[in-house]
Amino acid sequence: DSTNKNEWVSLSKNIPEKYKNYISVLSIHQIGNKTVFFAFRGIFIFQNDSLLNVILPETDFRFAFKYNNHIYLRQTDIGLMEFRNDRIYMVSNGKYFADKPIYMFAPFDKNRAIVATKQNGLYLVNINNLNNFKLPADSIYTPFKTDADNYFLTNNIYHGIILNDGSYALGSTVGGVIIVDNKGHIKQTNSYHT
Repeated sequence: DSTNKNEWVSLSKNIPEKYKNYISVLSIHQIGNKTVFFAFRGIFIFQNDSLLNVILPETDFRFAFKYNNHIYLRQTDIGLMEFRNDRIYMVSNGKYFADKPIYMFAPFDKNRAIVATKQNGLYLVNINNLNNFKLPADSIYTPFKTDADNYFLTNNIYHGIILNDGSYALGSTVGGVIIVDNKGHIKQTNSYHT
């Protein structure tokens, strides 16, 4: 406000009762003059505190990631999708991630993103091919082998970010944090035991 004090306003009062069982908001992104809330049971699109639209999932939505002005998200048992123009679209061979929960979608190089999955390790995604529906999955998604692959199988990756030096910090639910470089080598591990 004008006195530089935060004023909290609940937007849930603007959600019709039939959509209020959204469970939990996982990601929030500002897209132009709209604020988009990605929750398990729906995508809620607001503008000026007014609800414009709700997109319901077939199963449930998971985290949404902003990458080069695109928003990617996963729908359980459906796969990798893109949110654009207030709608969701399947990406090419998106079914590849139907059973692989995604917890990081970050830059890798000019044409690829790196994706961290809960228990299936890391993958490189050829961003330029996500809308080419004639290509096979292995020309879009390739496993990124690392020295930490066994760690990824047993420690349930839950979050990841790219660090200033270009390496990746990956947090887990049971094994602490591991940092790998862009060659897949372990730089550091932090856990209750180190």
